Amino acid sequence: MKHIINFSIVTIFISFFFASCSKDKGNKNSVSYISINGEKHSLSSGFYTVSEKDDPRDITIRLCSTGFKLYEEDGNFDKLKGKGCIVIFGIYSQEKNNISLGNYIHHSNYGDNLNEDYYYYAETGIGVSSESKVGSFYSLEGDDLYINRNGNEYEISLTDTKNDIKIYYKGSLDRYTD
Repeated sequence: MKHIINFSIVTIFISFFFASCSKDKGNKNSVSYISINGEKHSLSSGFYTVSEKDDPRDITIRLCSTGFKLYEEDGNFDKLKGKGCIVIFGIYSQEKNNISLGNYIHHSNYGDNLNEDYYYYAETGIGVSSESKVGSFYSLEGDDLYINRNGNEYEISLTDTKNDIKIYYKGSLDRYTD
């Protein structure tokens, strides 16, 4: 009986450890999340990359679930591997090498003058794997992306009413070069 209990505890631990993109189903304690058609999935970390080769105002923000691991060398982004949920924002910031705070408009609503203001494009994946390239992928469109910061803590929110997708992230964003 003791072995069954130990095996059960180990099995539960392994399940939580390898779980990717946990469903919260209404858990209000999860601060950072992506919700698709009312189904919530936790986001646990975020980072952004700034290009040293191209325009330093083109910034990529990635928000991830616990199933992903970032690989970097000397502050340079190398790759992101794992499985789970991910949200990727490409933004055009007014500040070079940094994220401008405020509202960003989706690039499809902007018109021809993309380089003169804040704009973004975005996509997300649920149950995606960097190895097998499987999962459910969504392009986000429509509503404004909001980014704010208080000290080292960022707040990022987006509601895509057309596709019934909501994203909310509150936490730090580590900076890397691309």
